[in-house]
Amino acid sequence: MADAAQEVFARAAEHGDEHVVKFADTALDVAATTTGGTGALVAAARACELIGPIR
Repeated sequence: MADAAQEVFARAAEHGDEHVVKFADTALDVAATTTGGTGALVAAARACELIGPIR
């Protein structure tokens, strides 16, 4: 799961929107405290897709 968390945060950082980055950071915290749970990481990855890029 560590690789998935790193990938999600890298995607959020590349996206650049501060809300996406904050959401991803919180999702990583949740994922770290949820044994085997990937829902927060999936949600953060989806936020990268749904929130438009910075112009």
